[in-house]
Amino acid sequence: MIENACSKLEKSVSALHDLLGAINERPDDYASDAKLFVALKRQDRLAAFENEKYKVARTSRSSVERVCNKLLKGGFRTFDGLRVTALERLREARSRLNRPKRRTRDYYKTKTHDLDDTVQLGLMDCMNLTTALYKALEAGRELAKHVEEPVQLEYWRREEKDVLAMLSLVKKLVVVRGTDVEVWAQRVREL
Repeated sequence: MIENACSKLEKSVSALHDLLGAINERPDDYASDAKLFVALKRQDRLAAFENEKYKVARTSRSSVERVCNKLLKGGFRTFDGLRVTALERLREARSRLNRPKRRTRDYYKTKTHDLDDTVQLGLMDCMNLTTALYKALEAGRELAKHVEEPVQLEYWRREEKDVLAMLSLVKKLVVVRGTDVEVWAQRVREL
Protein backbone atom coordinates (compact mmCIF):
# COMPACT_ATOMS: atom_id res chain seq x y z
CA MET A 1 0.00 0.00 0.00
CA ILE A 2 1.34 3.39 -0.95
CA GLU A 3 1.48 5.59 2.12
CA ASN A 4 -0.49 8.87 2.16
CA ALA A 5 -3.08 7.57 -0.34
CA CYS A 6 -6.26 9.49 0.58
CA SER A 7 -8.48 10.01 -2.45
CA LYS A 8 -10.28 7.32 -4.40
CA LEU A 9 -7.84 7.71 -7.30
CA GLU A 10 -4.81 7.43 -5.00
CA LYS A 11 -6.25 4.35 -3.30
CA SER A 12 -6.91 2.74 -6.70
CA VAL A 13 -3.33 3.40 -7.84
CA SER A 14 -2.12 2.09 -4.49
CA ALA A 15 -4.19 -1.09 -4.99
CA LEU A 16 -2.70 -1.43 -8.48
CA HIS A 17 0.79 -1.09 -6.99
CA ASP A 18 -0.03 -3.77 -4.40
CA LEU A 19 -1.39 -6.02 -7.16
CA LEU A 20 1.86 -5.70 -9.12
CA GLY A 21 3.82 -6.59 -5.97
CA ALA A 22 1.58 -9.61 -5.36
CA ILE A 23 2.05 -10.79 -8.97
CA ASN A 24 5.83 -10.55 -8.56
CA GLU A 25 5.69 -12.60 -5.36
CA ARG A 26 3.17 -15.25 -6.47
CA PRO A 27 2.74 -15.20 -10.25
CA ASP A 28 1.15 -18.66 -10.34
CA ASP A 29 -1.88 -17.33 -8.44
CA TYR A 30 -2.62 -14.87 -11.26
CA ALA A 31 -1.61 -16.98 -14.27
CA SER A 32 -5.19 -17.85 -15.24
CA ASP A 33 -6.38 -14.20 -15.35
CA ALA A 34 -6.21 -13.38 -19.08
CA LYS A 35 -7.55 -9.81 -18.72
CA LEU A 36 -4.85 -8.96 -16.20
CA PHE A 37 -2.19 -10.42 -18.48
CA VAL A 38 -3.37 -8.30 -21.41
CA ALA A 39 -3.55 -5.19 -19.20
CA LEU A 40 0.05 -5.62 -18.03
CA LYS A 41 1.37 -5.43 -21.57
CA ARG A 42 0.89 -1.65 -21.90
CA GLN A 43 0.77 1.25 -19.44
CA ASP A 44 -2.52 2.62 -20.75
CA ARG A 45 -4.20 -0.78 -20.60
CA LEU A 46 -3.06 -1.24 -17.03
CA ALA A 47 -4.45 2.16 -16.08
CA ALA A 48 -7.78 1.24 -17.74
CA PHE A 49 -7.83 -2.14 -15.95
CA GLU A 50 -10.78 -2.41 -13.59
CA ASN A 51 -11.46 -5.19 -11.11
CA GLU A 52 -13.43 -5.10 -7.88
CA LYS A 53 -11.75 -8.24 -6.58
CA TYR A 54 -8.38 -6.49 -6.60
CA LYS A 55 -9.99 -3.13 -5.60
CA VAL A 56 -8.67 -1.44 -8.74
CA ALA A 57 -10.72 1.28 -10.42
CA ARG A 58 -10.41 2.48 -14.00
CA THR A 59 -8.17 5.53 -14.47
CA SER A 60 -6.00 7.05 -17.16
CA ARG A 61 -2.29 6.56 -17.69
CA SER A 62 -1.56 10.21 -16.94
CA SER A 63 -3.48 9.98 -13.63
CA VAL A 64 -1.47 6.90 -12.63
CA GLU A 65 1.74 8.69 -13.59
CA ARG A 66 0.77 11.82 -11.62
CA VAL A 67 -0.18 9.84 -8.47
CA CYS A 68 2.98 7.70 -8.67
CA ASN A 69 5.22 10.76 -9.06
CA LYS A 70 3.46 12.37 -6.10
CA LEU A 71 3.30 9.45 -3.63
CA LEU A 72 5.69 6.69 -4.73
CA LYS A 73 9.39 6.76 -4.01
CA GLY A 74 11.12 6.61 -7.40
CA GLY A 75 7.97 7.90 -9.11
CA PHE A 76 6.36 6.43 -12.19
CA ARG A 77 9.61 4.84 -13.33
CA THR A 78 9.58 2.51 -10.30
CA PHE A 79 5.90 1.71 -10.91
CA ASP A 80 6.53 0.91 -14.59
CA GLY A 81 9.55 -1.25 -13.70
CA LEU A 82 7.29 -3.17 -11.33
CA ARG A 83 4.76 -3.60 -14.17
CA VAL A 84 7.41 -4.94 -16.57
CA THR A 85 8.74 -7.37 -13.96
CA ALA A 86 5.21 -8.53 -13.13
CA LEU A 87 4.51 -9.06 -16.83
CA GLU A 88 7.62 -11.24 -17.23
CA ARG A 89 6.85 -13.26 -14.10
CA LEU A 90 3.25 -13.74 -15.22
CA ARG A 91 4.40 -14.75 -18.72
CA GLU A 92 6.64 -17.44 -17.20
CA ALA A 93 3.83 -18.67 -14.96
CA ARG A 94 1.40 -18.84 -17.88
CA SER A 95 3.90 -20.78 -19.98
CA ARG A 96 4.25 -23.34 -17.17
CA LEU A 97 0.48 -23.50 -16.81
CA ASN A 98 -0.26 -23.93 -20.52
CA ARG A 99 2.76 -26.00 -21.51
CA PRO A 100 1.61 -28.87 -23.69
CA LYS A 101 3.29 -32.24 -23.36
CA ARG A 102 5.46 -31.96 -26.43
CA ARG A 103 7.38 -34.81 -27.86
CA THR A 104 10.66 -33.06 -28.40
CA ARG A 105 14.14 -34.41 -29.06
CA ASP A 106 14.87 -34.28 -25.33
CA TYR A 107 11.68 -36.20 -24.59
CA TYR A 108 12.67 -38.97 -27.01
CA LYS A 109 16.24 -38.99 -25.73
CA THR A 110 15.00 -39.48 -22.16
CA LYS A 111 12.48 -42.07 -23.30
CA THR A 112 15.22 -43.95 -25.20
CA HIS A 113 17.47 -44.03 -22.13
CA ASP A 114 14.59 -45.31 -20.00
CA LEU A 115 13.80 -48.04 -22.52
CA ASP A 116 17.50 -48.96 -22.83
CA ASP A 117 17.60 -49.44 -19.05
CA THR A 118 14.48 -51.61 -19.22
CA VAL A 119 15.98 -53.75 -22.01
CA GLN A 120 19.22 -54.09 -20.06
CA LEU A 121 17.32 -55.30 -16.99
CA GLY A 122 15.38 -57.74 -19.14
CA LEU A 123 18.59 -59.15 -20.62
CA MET A 124 20.07 -59.56 -17.14
CA ASP A 125 16.94 -61.43 -16.05
CA CYS A 126 17.17 -63.69 -19.11
CA MET A 127 20.82 -64.41 -18.37
CA ASN A 128 20.04 -65.27 -14.75
CA LEU A 129 17.14 -67.52 -15.77
CA THR A 130 19.25 -69.28 -18.40
CA THR A 131 22.03 -69.87 -15.89
CA ALA A 132 19.56 -71.14 -13.27
CA LEU A 133 17.95 -73.47 -15.79
CA TYR A 134 21.35 -74.82 -16.83
CA LYS A 135 22.29 -75.51 -13.22
CA ALA A 136 18.93 -77.17 -12.54
CA LEU A 137 19.30 -79.45 -15.56
CA GLU A 138 22.87 -80.33 -14.58
CA ALA A 139 21.77 -81.15 -11.03
CA GLY A 140 18.90 -83.26 -12.39
CA ARG A 141 21.29 -85.13 -14.70
CA GLU A 142 23.61 -85.89 -11.77
CA LEU A 143 20.70 -87.19 -9.70
CA ALA A 144 19.43 -89.29 -12.61
CA LYS A 145 22.81 -91.00 -12.92
CA HIS A 146 22.52 -92.28 -9.35
CA VAL A 147 18.97 -93.59 -9.72
CA GLU A 148 18.86 -97.34 -10.16
CA GLU A 149 15.27 -97.57 -11.33
CA PRO A 150 15.03 -97.46 -15.13
CA VAL A 151 11.49 -95.96 -15.05
CA GLN A 152 12.62 -92.85 -13.17
CA LEU A 153 15.67 -92.51 -15.41
CA GLU A 154 13.49 -92.68 -18.52
CA TYR A 155 11.06 -90.17 -17.01
CA TRP A 156 13.97 -87.75 -16.42
CA ARG A 157 15.22 -88.12 -19.99
CA ARG A 158 11.78 -87.33 -21.40
CA GLU A 159 11.38 -84.25 -19.17
CA GLU A 160 14.86 -83.02 -20.07
CA LYS A 161 14.09 -83.54 -23.76
CA ASP A 162 10.86 -81.50 -23.41
CA VAL A 163 12.65 -78.65 -21.62
CA LEU A 164 15.41 -78.57 -24.22
CA ALA A 165 12.81 -78.58 -27.02
CA MET A 166 11.12 -75.56 -25.45
CA LEU A 167 14.48 -73.81 -25.13
CA SER A 168 15.26 -74.45 -28.79
CA LEU A 169 12.31 -72.18 -29.65
CA VAL A 170 13.93 -69.24 -27.87
CA LYS A 171 15.48 -66.85 -30.38
CA LYS A 172 18.42 -65.86 -28.20
CA LEU A 173 19.63 -67.27 -24.94
CA VAL A 174 21.47 -64.61 -22.97
CA VAL A 175 24.58 -66.03 -21.31
CA VAL A 176 27.99 -64.99 -20.00
CA ARG A 177 30.59 -65.55 -22.71
CA GLY A 178 33.26 -68.16 -22.22
CA THR A 179 31.35 -70.29 -19.70
CA ASP A 180 29.88 -73.76 -19.71
CA VAL A 181 26.46 -72.16 -19.95
CA GLU A 182 27.40 -70.62 -23.31
CA VAL A 183 28.51 -73.99 -24.71
CA TRP A 184 25.31 -75.59 -23.45
CA ALA A 185 23.19 -72.79 -24.97
CA GLN A 186 24.86 -73.33 -28.35
CA ARG A 187 24.06 -77.04 -28.17
CA VAL A 188 20.43 -76.29 -27.30
CA ARG A 189 20.15 -73.96 -30.29
CA GLU A 190 21.46 -76.69 -32.60
CA LEU A 191 18.82 -79.21 -31.51
